[in-house]
Amino acid sequence: MAKHTHAAKRAPVGSDTDRALVNRVFSQLRIPGSQNLAQWRSRCLSELDSELLARWDALRDQSSAEFYDLSHRDLPTSMLLSAGLRSDLGRQELMWLLSRLRRDTAGRESPLIAEVGCGSGVAAAIVSLALNVTVVAIDESPAAVSVTTAVARVLGAQVDAHVGRAEDLTNILDGSRADAIFLFSTMRYVQPHKHGHESKYYSWSQHLQAISEEAKPTVECAAMLEALDPDGGLYFSDVECIDRTAELEGCVAPSGRHLALADYKHLSGHVVGREETHGAFACTPDASAPTGLQLFERFAGVAPQVRVGTRLTGIAAERARMSLDGLELIRAVELTFPGYSYPRRSELSRGPGYVLTYRAEQSGLRELSAFPTRELARILAEYDEPVPGVCEKQLGVGAEAW
Repeated sequence: MAKHTHAAKRAPVGSDTDRALVNRVFSQLRIPGSQNLAQWRSRCLSELDSELLARWDALRDQSSAEFYDLSHRDLPTSMLLSAGLRSDLGRQELMWLLSRLRRDTAGRESPLIAEVGCGSGVAAAIVSLALNVTVVAIDESPAAVSVTTAVARVLGAQVDAHVGRAEDLTNILDGSRADAIFLFSTMRYVQPHKHGHESKYYSWSQHLQAISEEAKPTVECAAMLEALDPDGGLYFSDVECIDRTAELEGCVAPSGRHLALADYKHLSGHVVGREETHGAFACTPDASAPTGLQLFERFAGVAPQVRVGTRLTGIAAERARMSLDGLELIRAVELTFPGYSYPRRSELSRGPGYVLTYRAEQSGLRELSAFPTRELARILAEYDEPVPGVCEKQLGVGAEAW
C-alpha cells in the first residue's frame, strides 16, 4: 500500500457541517431515509430483481458469504440492502464517530484511518470527505470491496479498499500504522461474545470486574490492535449488553487501551422491521481502566426513583438498589433451591415510607419491589415461613449484610 504523506486539510468543524455532509451523501446515493418496512420493501420490489430479493430474504439470518455477495451485487443493490437496511442507526453512528475522530486525530499530519468490515463503503467515504483523509477499508467480501470502490469514485472520496479480514490489516497497511480504526456492527465477528450472565456474584459490578480481568482478545482482535499506532484509538458500534461491555474492556486492555467511558453513547434506532440498540465505544490509550462499578453505572444509566408501587427488574432493579442510602436492612437470606444451579439472595429493607424487597440470583436475575410500610408484618411472615426442600442461610441483620 502506498504511504500517505500529504498534509490533511480539514473540512469545517461542527456537527451541523457533518450532518449536512451525511444527508447529502445519503441523498446522492439514494439511500432510503425511511425505515418503515412496507415502504422499504416496496422500493426493493420496484428496483431489484424479484428472484435476488427472495434469495436474499432466505439468507438474511445466516450471515453467509452468499448473503453478503447478494447484498453488494452492485452499487444500487448495496444502497438498498446494506446501507438502506440500517440508515437510521448508520446516521447516528457516523455523527458520533466523526466528532471523536476530529478530536483524536487533530494535529496529526496525514492521519491514516482504517475501517474493518466496510460493507457498502458509505461510512469510509463519509469519513474521508469529512476529514479529507485517506481511509483504508477492508472487507472479506469481494463484492463489498467492489461497491466500496464505486461509492468512493462517485463521491470523490479517498478510499483504498482491499479484500481482507481484521488480522490482515497489518499486511495491507504495509509498514504503516493506523491512527484510528473503526468498525460498525463488525466487532461481534472480530471479538465474538463469550460470556453470559452466569457468575458467582450477586452484584453486576463484581461480575463485570471479573470479566474485564479474565477476558482475552481473539487472534483476530489482537492482530487488528497491532495495526494501530501506539497513540491510536479504536472506535466501534455494535449490539450491546452489560457483560459484553466488560468483556470488550478486557480484550483491548492488553494493547494499552481502555474504554473511554465519557465517549460511550447508547444508540437506538430502526433497522428495517425492528428497533435495535447499539453501544458506541471509543478505546483510547489515554483512558484509565474503568472499574466494574463504573462500567455498570455507565451502562445502567440514571437510577430509577423508588416509591410505593415501584416494580423493577434486571439492570434497573440493581441500579435502583445501589442508589438507595440509609436503608434499614431487616432480613437478608441466601436460598438454595433443589435442582437449580443458582442460589438467590433475598433481602427485606425499610426505607422512608416504604418496605423494599430485593432479589438477586447469580444467573443475573434482579427484582425490586416497594410496598407500603403497613405490609411489613405480612412480608416478614413470608420471609420467615420455611419452604420445603429449600436450604436457607441467614446472612445477618444490619447494613453489613449487603
